[in-house]
Amino acid sequence: NILCANSLATTHTKATLSSIGSIQHLLLPTMMNEEDAVATLDQWDELHRVGWQRGTKDECEELDQLDDLYRNGWQRNKTKAKNYSDISSQSMQRRKRLASRLLLAIVILAAAYFASEYLFSVDLEEVQNHPSTLQIRIAKKENITRHLSTALPDGGCKVTPQKFAEKDISPTYQASFPGSGARMTWNLVIALTGIAINDDHNHAGVGYDRVVAVKTHYPLDYGRYVEDDQKFRGAILLLRNPMTAVPSFFNFKYEQKNHLPNHSTRAPTEDWIKFRDSNLESELNEYQYFVTFWMEKYDSRDKLLIVMYEDLIDYDEGPIAATKIADFLGQTDGVEPIGREYIPCVWHAIVKYKEVVVSKSGIESENKERKLVPSSPDSLREGPTERPYNSQQLELLKNLVEGLIEQFHNDEEFVAIMSTYLETISSTVALD
Repeated sequence: NILCANSLATTHTKATLSSIGSIQHLLLPTMMNEEDAVATLDQWDELHRVGWQRGTKDECEELDQLDDLYRNGWQRNKTKAKNYSDISSQSMQRRKRLASRLLLAIVILAAAYFASEYLFSVDLEEVQNHPSTLQIRIAKKENITRHLSTALPDGGCKVTPQKFAEKDISPTYQASFPGSGARMTWNLVIALTGIAINDDHNHAGVGYDRVVAVKTHYPLDYGRYVEDDQKFRGAILLLRNPMTAVPSFFNFKYEQKNHLPNHSTRAPTEDWIKFRDSNLESELNEYQYFVTFWMEKYDSRDKLLIVMYEDLIDYDEGPIAATKIADFLGQTDGVEPIGREYIPCVWHAIVKYKEVVVSKSGIESENKERKLVPSSPDSLREGPTERPYNSQQLELLKNLVEGLIEQFHNDEEFVAIMSTYLETISSTVALD
């Protein structure tokens, strides 16, 4: 409006000066009379007034247009600024939500770690060994950081959870026919070395570079070939009499078929007889295939340790077998097993975990605290133990064992183990 008023004054002044100049120009040269001059002046003044009004109107319209353009532009910029502010606010809210979720995840992971450190601590009450007395102590609620099973001043021992090796090591196969004590041996190896174990399916998800052993049933269908086979230093071959290994494996199959917890139930005798009559021959062929594979894979005893399951669970032979396992694994760089003098204590804690516990107050209870790996069930099977064979099936068992003795007759230790199995089979009464 100010610009428009200034324009009015300026235009009017210019028109007046122009009119006066025009009158002088007209009067002086032509010497018009006063009446004509006034008439002429009125005409020129009218012309200038009309032109001025038209010019002023046009100028004001242009100014109004400019003002509208400015106002519209300002409103558009204000809207954009508001939109930018909204976007910025939304982005900030998203960042806050993301930060909150990240913090929650960190808290959950930390809680899971500390919970695992507490839950993986496995401690046993004071127990009385048979035939000699040997105390095994573990405080159930004590949080223990495990490097190795340790001795206690009163002659007991403390069995604590597994850890992964601090650097890469060469693992050892822990090979066994299904139903031959693989899970028990798994826990024993952990207790003897303090280092974690994996299996051939890599269920732990950590590979094989930081574990002391890998449980496997390969080359059977239940096992799996390990791609990093060349990294392994050897194998522990766990053998069990096929006459008892096959029924034990059948119990596992029965649990799977009937959706029962692992290591919880022995199948009814009538179910065993049906399975035996239909599958015994094929099971024995698989047993022979498994044993032959591992005996031929490592022909040097520097790389192969044979452990007899029946020795491992025996009161006299068990600690000796456990010592052999510790010595064999101790040959691997980076593996330092527990001291030999403490192995009998650790063996009892793992293998004889179902012994009767005698507390200081004299109260007896069954000890069921062997498990070192929560995801690994212990065998607490209940049900009939009778697993009868007829005369024809006993003959099949004898033929299998005799064939293996003939196949590896140069291996004295293996022949001695198989001869023990043959003697047991031959002394078994057939139930036709």
